[in-house]
Amino acid sequence: MQKLLFSLLFLLFSVAAVAQVSVSARAGLNYSHFNKISGEFELGSDLAFEDLDGLSYHTGVAAEFVLSERVSLLTELLYSEKGGGHRIFSVANTLPDTRVEYRFSYINLPIAGKIKAGNFGIVGGAELGYTLGGKIRTDQTDWTAFPNSVLGRDNEFDLGLLIGAEYNLGNFALGLRYIHGLAKVLDTSFTDTSGDTVYEDGFRNRTYQLYVSYRFLNGKSE
Repeated sequence: MQKLLFSLLFLLFSVAAVAQVSVSARAGLNYSHFNKISGEFELGSDLAFEDLDGLSYHTGVAAEFVLSERVSLLTELLYSEKGGGHRIFSVANTLPDTRVEYRFSYINLPIAGKIKAGNFGIVGGAELGYTLGGKIRTDQTDWTAFPNSVLGRDNEFDLGLLIGAEYNLGNFALGLRYIHGLAKVLDTSFTDTSGDTVYEDGFRNRTYQLYVSYRFLNGKSE
């Protein structure tokens, strides 16, 4: 992961040396949930599993390196909150529902190419994330914070593919993105009343973003 980060930074400095650069402030909403890695589970004939979505936000700065009239490279540094949850319930209403919700804080570094046609642009690339920590809420407790050390070193980093679109109007831009997480960011398990594990799995992030950006710096790199 460190080699990947250094390679990306080297690429950015190389592009910055020859490209026109604009800098923008960006903020928006995250609509996210977790995707099960195994995709299957067995809880018994009376129990069902449901994913819960989460609504949060992101904010940060973005730099656009203009390579030609229609092509540019985007890189951003964002603080972003993502999350989701799970609900296990009895189909026949013989047991109470069990709900667990998570929200994680990330420093994200998206890097993407952009193809422009007039004021419209198509964006595609990758996003690297580092987990700062998180919080959890259950049926019995309100939001409780915990550090990223609780997740374990295997879940500290997030990596995903992104695709989206932007519409530019002067110094403002409106954008929509989907980020498809590839890395496992959470391990979870559920136990029954006797303490036996009835379900365990790993989860990846799935995130939709709606955002607005404002370009406050536009000039050529030296």
